[in-house]
Amino acid sequence: MNKRKQVSIPGFKAGLLVLLAVLVLGCAGGIPPLVSEKTGNSAAIYIMQPTSTASISGFGTFTVGTKFQVWDNDNWLGYIGSKDYIVYYAEPGTHYFMVRGENWDIVKIDVRAGRTYYLKTSDTPGFTAVRVILEPVNPGASDLDKWLDVCRQIIPKGGASEKMVADARAAVENAKSGKAEAKPMPVGWYR
Repeated sequence: MNKRKQVSIPGFKAGLLVLLAVLVLGCAGGIPPLVSEKTGNSAAIYIMQPTSTASISGFGTFTVGTKFQVWDNDNWLGYIGSKDYIVYYAEPGTHYFMVRGENWDIVKIDVRAGRTYYLKTSDTPGFTAVRVILEPVNPGASDLDKWLDVCRQIIPKGGASEKMVADARAAVENAKSGKAEAKPMPVGWYR
């Protein structure tokens, strides 16, 4: 009759649990995206990527399906990719909506309650990666409804690291101080 002897390694189970917790929490990725709720005092901000992202960098790297970081000031909103859109509810005030690829691109909106604003991303070849462009969309644009139809609304996932947040804060400060361009949302471009 074979009897197996059970060997116990002191602290093995506890160490394994700690390792598992670190892996699970580490993969959760830091600061989660800011989830906004519609309130009577908020405005809806649609941020969309209606085209497929595919680009060649200055080094000849071909990139397909790039996802861009999306921010409201230094608040992490998540990643947006090809044919995605995010609806974010912002409180009234000045907001710097930003996207990041190889670069930062910024649109400044003086948000007013009850309004709906639209922003669109597109991409262009960068030096080492894909550059992103963020632009205001006129709600009367003939393509707006088509863009929203081809996109799917996403609930952002993934987290932002402390470095990503610090980089976003620096980008906002550069925009506020005039060191970086922040395109203004044209007057009357809301629903």
